[in-house]
Amino acid sequence: MSVNLSALMRLLSAVLLAVILPASAGAGPEHPLDAEFPLERLTDATLAVDLTEAPRGLFHAVETVRIDQAGPRTFVLPRWIPGEHGPAGPIGDLVGLVFESGSGIPWTRDPVDLFAFTVDAPVGTLTIRFDYVSAGSNGEYVDGPAATPNLAILSWNHVVLLPRGVRQDDWSITPSVTLPDGWDFGTSLETASSAGRTTTFETVTPERLVDSPLTCGRFTRTIELAPQLAPKHRAFLVADSERALAVPPSQIAQWSNVVREARAVFGPAHYRRYLFLVTLSDAIGHFGLEHHESSDNRLPERALIESSGRTANALLLPHEYAHSWNGKFRRPADMSPPDFQEPIKTDLLWVYEGLTDYYGWVIGGRAGALDAASERDELARVAAVQQARKGRRWRPLVDTAVAASLLNTAPGAFGSYRRGQDYYGEGQLIWLEADALIRARTGGRRSLDDFARAFFGGTAGPPSVVPYTRADVTRALDDVAPYDWEAFFASRVDSVRLAAPLGGIEQSGWTLALRDTSTEYMEALAADAEQSDYRFSLGFRVTASGELGDVIPDSPAARAGLAPGAKLIAVEGRAFTRTALDDALDATRSATRPDSTSAPRGRGAIEFIASSDDFVRTYRVEYAGGPRQPILERRPGSKDGLARILAPRRK
Repeated sequence: MSVNLSALMRLLSAVLLAVILPASAGAGPEHPLDAEFPLERLTDATLAVDLTEAPRGLFHAVETVRIDQAGPRTFVLPRWIPGEHGPAGPIGDLVGLVFESGSGIPWTRDPVDLFAFTVDAPVGTLTIRFDYVSAGSNGEYVDGPAATPNLAILSWNHVVLLPRGVRQDDWSITPSVTLPDGWDFGTSLETASSAGRTTTFETVTPERLVDSPLTCGRFTRTIELAPQLAPKHRAFLVADSERALAVPPSQIAQWSNVVREARAVFGPAHYRRYLFLVTLSDAIGHFGLEHHESSDNRLPERALIESSGRTANALLLPHEYAHSWNGKFRRPADMSPPDFQEPIKTDLLWVYEGLTDYYGWVIGGRAGALDAASERDELARVAAVQQARKGRRWRPLVDTAVAASLLNTAPGAFGSYRRGQDYYGEGQLIWLEADALIRARTGGRRSLDDFARAFFGGTAGPPSVVPYTRADVTRALDDVAPYDWEAFFASRVDSVRLAAPLGGIEQSGWTLALRDTSTEYMEALAADAEQSDYRFSLGFRVTASGELGDVIPDSPAARAGLAPGAKLIAVEGRAFTRTALDDALDATRSATRPDSTSAPRGRGAIEFIASSDDFVRTYRVEYAGGPRQPILERRPGSKDGLARILAPRRK
């Protein structure tokens, strides 16, 4: 048999490259990993971000890359952002793009991958200039407004273009930031040097860069937390006013307890230091995003100086901090792609987010962020919301995780029928049940804490990622308490279930019920959300202006014809206010119910006038039963398992 030596050499070279440089599944066959940028032809980059115009919503970026061999080069804006569980890269907010190398170089956008830009780059320094327009952003989550006249939040993935095909942990970039006069900043990045208003940070991989947001502003405060623990833990606060920084000592003590309680559960820290970034503004979206050595926590401006705000947001920091172990150090294998362009598989979010939601609740309770009654109110709220989800009839929990990238930006209308990010709340209920089951099967000798310490603990050190699979989770649980854990999760996660998983509540000595009065905790949540919750009586949530965010299918409101998006104009002949609605709802209590007031009782319907688009009509909502809010009631003769779960562990 004859052999073509040249063809054989080409084949051997291709095989060798395939072994050394494994292909990226997300990049596809057109541009396998490292194909366009062999590392010997591309040196490290710098990224300079100028925030001096951030107060008016403009972030200026200048990136330089050294090109050692001329030819076409493609750069991409990060698309699949860790923690956002979807393709959230804000490509629509990238403007003013220019490529230069001595002079301007024409660029073209990929007609299919709109995040990709190609230039014919000469040898030498390639400079990339562009702006990120925060003020014009209509995006959700992190891709929303990120600046006010007094502060800015810099998510580095908004202002960096990366060589397509290069691994996120296989390249390096030196970032710097220039701030407006009088502003200070917080970030988990190490400072390398400072000159005037410009700070240059340590050289990092793209993975570490995107994992290290920066907050800055005119009004800032740094707070030391749990000073006896190593490594260091701090909170860096930035606000739209100096008054918003007046955090009471009790709140600082609770944050320190959060650190102590989390360390008591998970054990060793997998970070060099930890920074809680807390932004206080009414002009930005309110949420949290996890990072390995920090967390991005965005709250209303007065959230920490008003008791209701502290109550409503008490569990945000415990949740995001727990993610440093679950989600950052240990992460589902399918959520650890080689670059930011490859789609991720999110079917294990009921572990990533659901278990974190459970421990956010547990750690918050143990730390005193919420008192025992409020902790029970929160659990009752979660359980009642999941029980009321009409989408349970057709959609298993796992599909809310698989379709997370769709549900993250889904409208609120028909949310109950659609289901939402239920891998959070229902995941919390499932992990509570797992905890109660372990305690019962081991006679109280072991708990889910033993699983958490073994699975997320390990050896202390700098940030690293240890992937896991569903089988890894069930094996680790079996090591703590032998049981058919796969069947346990299959029945609760993979199957359509008409009822929410309330086993953990019931095994802990409590029952989900409804009461006719609200609590301070529920009122704090309503004030923070700027919505009043009537889902468990009439079947809707409504804003102060009367707009219906959702209407639960088969509820009294839905049967009367009310739909999401309608605006309530009048209630029982009076202009809509929450007070008018509460009075009308109160009148539907049983006429025989003992009451100290002389208000009328026993009405069987409420008449609304509502508008939808340009149409106005009257709706008669048939309902009798008065106000209804979820509550946990003690089961007679049972032990209080929740009290044991929430008992502090810190020393």
